[in-house]
Amino acid sequence: MKYKIALIVFLILVLLIPLFPDEQYLWDFTRKPKKENEQRKILTGEIFLLGQIRLYQILLSDQQGDACNFTPSCSHFAYNAIKQRGTVRGILLAVDRLQRCNPWSWNHYGKFYNATWIQGRGYKLIDAADRY
Repeated sequence: MKYKIALIVFLILVLLIPLFPDEQYLWDFTRKPKKENEQRKILTGEIFLLGQIRLYQILLSDQQGDACNFTPSCSHFAYNAIKQRGTVRGILLAVDRLQRCNPWSWNHYGKFYNATWIQGRGYKLIDAADRY
Protein backbone atom coordinates (compact mmCIF):
# COMPACT_ATOMS: atom_id res chain seq x y z
CA MET A 1 0.00 0.00 0.00
CA LYS A 2 2.88 2.34 0.82
CA TYR A 3 4.37 1.82 -2.62
CA LYS A 4 1.11 2.61 -4.38
CA ILE A 5 0.74 5.88 -2.48
CA ALA A 6 4.37 6.80 -3.15
CA LEU A 7 3.92 6.01 -6.85
CA ILE A 8 0.77 8.13 -7.07
CA VAL A 9 2.47 11.08 -5.32
CA PHE A 10 5.49 10.73 -7.60
CA LEU A 11 3.34 10.68 -10.74
CA ILE A 12 1.35 13.72 -9.58
CA LEU A 13 4.57 15.64 -8.94
CA VAL A 14 6.01 14.65 -12.30
CA LEU A 15 2.85 15.74 -14.06
CA LEU A 16 2.71 19.07 -12.17
CA ILE A 17 6.32 20.12 -12.78
CA PRO A 18 5.73 21.44 -16.33
CA LEU A 19 2.93 23.69 -15.03
CA PHE A 20 5.32 25.77 -12.91
CA PRO A 21 8.49 26.44 -14.93
CA ASP A 22 11.28 28.46 -13.42
CA GLU A 23 11.62 31.46 -15.72
CA GLN A 24 15.28 31.75 -14.87
CA TYR A 25 16.04 28.46 -16.64
CA LEU A 26 13.93 28.79 -19.79
CA TRP A 27 15.61 27.99 -23.10
CA ASP A 28 17.51 30.81 -24.76
CA PHE A 29 16.60 30.65 -28.46
CA THR A 30 18.44 33.87 -29.32
CA ARG A 31 21.84 32.21 -29.12
CA LYS A 32 23.50 31.68 -32.47
CA PRO A 33 24.66 28.19 -33.48
CA LYS A 34 28.36 27.38 -33.33
CA LYS A 35 30.46 27.97 -36.39
CA GLU A 36 32.20 25.06 -38.08
CA ASN A 37 35.70 26.19 -37.13
CA GLU A 38 34.86 26.96 -33.50
CA GLN A 39 36.58 24.62 -31.04
CA ARG A 40 34.35 22.35 -28.98
CA LYS A 41 34.66 22.70 -25.22
CA ILE A 42 35.90 19.51 -23.53
CA LEU A 43 34.03 18.66 -20.32
CA THR A 44 35.43 17.15 -17.12
CA GLY A 45 33.53 13.87 -17.59
CA GLU A 46 34.87 13.65 -21.10
CA ILE A 47 38.45 14.07 -19.83
CA PHE A 48 37.80 11.32 -17.27
CA LEU A 49 36.49 8.93 -19.95
CA LEU A 50 39.38 9.70 -22.30
CA GLY A 51 41.80 9.06 -19.42
CA GLN A 52 40.16 5.70 -18.68
CA ILE A 53 40.44 4.67 -22.33
CA ARG A 54 44.12 5.69 -22.45
CA LEU A 55 44.75 3.76 -19.22
CA TYR A 56 43.16 0.67 -20.81
CA GLN A 57 45.27 1.13 -23.94
CA ILE A 58 48.49 1.39 -21.95
CA LEU A 59 47.90 -1.31 -19.31
CA LEU A 60 45.51 -3.94 -20.69
CA SER A 61 45.31 -3.72 -24.46
CA ASP A 62 48.70 -5.33 -25.14
CA GLN A 63 47.82 -8.35 -23.00
CA GLN A 64 44.88 -9.30 -25.22
CA GLY A 65 46.85 -9.26 -28.43
CA ASP A 66 45.47 -7.96 -31.69
CA ALA A 67 41.89 -9.20 -31.37
CA CYS A 68 40.09 -6.32 -33.08
CA ASN A 69 38.92 -6.89 -36.67
CA PHE A 70 38.84 -3.18 -37.45
CA THR A 71 41.33 -0.40 -37.88
CA PRO A 72 41.62 1.77 -35.87
CA SER A 73 41.13 -0.59 -32.95
CA CYS A 74 37.95 -0.33 -30.88
CA SER A 75 39.65 1.59 -28.07
CA HIS A 76 41.16 4.09 -30.51
CA PHE A 77 37.76 4.40 -32.21
CA ALA A 78 36.09 5.12 -28.84
CA TYR A 79 38.77 7.66 -27.92
CA ASN A 80 38.40 9.50 -31.24
CA ALA A 81 34.59 9.34 -31.18
CA ILE A 82 34.35 10.83 -27.68
CA LYS A 83 36.93 13.48 -28.50
CA GLN A 84 35.25 14.50 -31.77
CA ARG A 85 31.55 14.00 -31.07
CA GLY A 86 31.19 14.55 -27.33
CA THR A 87 30.52 12.22 -24.44
CA VAL A 88 27.03 10.91 -25.16
CA ARG A 89 27.29 10.47 -28.92
CA GLY A 90 30.86 9.15 -28.58
CA ILE A 91 29.78 6.49 -26.09
CA LEU A 92 26.90 5.45 -28.35
CA LEU A 93 29.27 5.16 -31.32
CA ALA A 94 31.76 3.16 -29.21
CA VAL A 95 29.06 0.75 -27.99
CA ASP A 96 27.86 0.29 -31.57
CA ARG A 97 31.42 -0.46 -32.67
CA LEU A 98 31.98 -2.95 -29.84
CA GLN A 99 28.82 -4.80 -30.90
CA ARG A 100 30.08 -5.00 -34.49
CA CYS A 101 33.56 -6.24 -33.50
CA ASN A 102 33.18 -10.00 -33.20
CA PRO A 103 34.63 -13.11 -34.86
CA TRP A 104 31.80 -13.13 -37.44
CA SER A 105 32.21 -9.51 -38.54
CA TRP A 106 34.03 -10.55 -41.73
CA ASN A 107 30.91 -12.45 -42.87
CA HIS A 108 28.56 -9.52 -42.32
CA TYR A 109 30.61 -6.35 -42.65
CA GLY A 110 33.19 -7.35 -45.24
CA LYS A 111 30.98 -6.02 -48.02
CA PHE A 112 30.42 -2.65 -46.29
CA TYR A 113 33.98 -1.84 -45.22
CA ASN A 114 37.15 -1.92 -47.28
CA ALA A 115 39.71 -4.42 -46.07
CA THR A 116 43.34 -3.38 -46.06
CA TRP A 117 46.62 -5.06 -45.19
CA ILE A 118 48.33 -3.48 -42.17
CA GLN A 119 51.93 -4.40 -41.48
CA GLY A 120 52.14 -6.51 -38.33
CA ARG A 121 48.34 -6.78 -37.95
CA GLY A 122 47.16 -8.50 -41.12
CA TYR A 123 43.93 -7.70 -42.95
CA LYS A 124 41.63 -5.29 -41.11
CA LEU A 125 38.32 -3.62 -41.93
CA ILE A 126 38.60 0.17 -42.17
CA ASP A 127 36.10 2.00 -39.95
CA ALA A 128 37.17 5.39 -38.59
CA ALA A 129 35.16 7.59 -36.23
CA ASP A 130 35.23 10.36 -38.86
CA ARG A 131 32.66 8.46 -40.93
CA TYR A 132 29.85 9.08 -38.45
